Amino acid sequence: MWKYANPGDFQLLHNHSGRTYLNIEDSTKAPKTGIAYSCQAQEDSPIAIPDGTTDVWLKMDVYVKDKAMVVFQSATTAYNVTIKLEETGWNVSSSYRGYDFGTQRFSILTDYKEDNMELDGKAVVLEVAIRSRKLNESSPLNGADGMVEVRLNHKIIYQLKNVAVFNGEDVKLDTITSNFAYSYFSNIIISDSRVQGRENVLVLPLIETTIDGWTKVMEDGTLVEYRTNGVGNEIIQKVDIEKLKAMVGEGITITSINMKATGLSTDDPDTVNGIEKLVKVGGHEVSVGITNIDDTQNLAQAILVNPITSEAWTLEDLEDTELILRTTKFES
Repeated sequence: MWKYANPGDFQLLHNHSGRTYLNIEDSTKAPKTGIAYSCQAQEDSPIAIPDGTTDVWLKMDVYVKDKAMVVFQSATTAYNVTIKLEETGWNVSSSYRGYDFGTQRFSILTDYKEDNMELDGKAVVLEVAIRSRKLNESSPLNGADGMVEVRLNHKIIYQLKNVAVFNGEDVKLDTITSNFAYSYFSNIIISDSRVQGRENVLVLPLIETTIDGWTKVMEDGTLVEYRTNGVGNEIIQKVDIEKLKAMVGEGITITSINMKATGLSTDDPDTVNGIEKLVKVGGHEVSVGITNIDDTQNLAQAILVNPITSEAWTLEDLEDTELILRTTKFES
């Protein structure tokens, strides 16, 4: 199982260099998380879906101002699904290159739109499900059990079922962009298993952060990064469980947790080149991943279960949990 979660911070995207991005804190544009980002220019593969992934579910909030676009492609880019949200409605198009079956050749091109909606200046919930499957050679018109489904505010607006989709190739997220408009994206969840309609990203309140061996780098009175040159230096965070209960109550289901880490650097990459992500529950510590210190946005991949118990997270788990980022040296 794989899951990526992002409240709406472009710094947690896997690819955002050299593009025009903007983060804002605004409860209107990001009603569930309070933070959202805009991507003005076309962006290529902002979130890296792991190789071998043929089933993908996406759920995100989009504040539509003029227009926004989300594009999925197959690994060979021969197939795509494009969702456009515009101020007066939506448009979903799919294209699949034809394949030969003896003397027959089949291709699918679909285009659905609705122009009688008022989306401009509103935050909507966009959900996309893609199941990539090969054509059934014995019955190519019926295909296989592939699927494309798009929901807007939890209502189905586009659906292909029991057909060949993407020819069984890996599914990739090609684009999330507002195309030079000022639409904003937040509450982003992508997984290889179904994302529930009520599942949302929540920024956890912290009771304390302990910083050991890191130097604050300031510019014009503003903290711009933490810098370190030693192995084993840590940033430790604990969740304020009482504030969390006040925010969401006690009857919630925790589907995953993850750590946000940006603005970390080193002057000595020969000594320190990695950040290890660890979870410490009840005094038991488990490593859940290592990434390059210059690539900490990869920490946005979620921790699906309590690594100590291998069970779903509970509020009681979080109350006794430390989330740790520790510098390390690894062979790349």
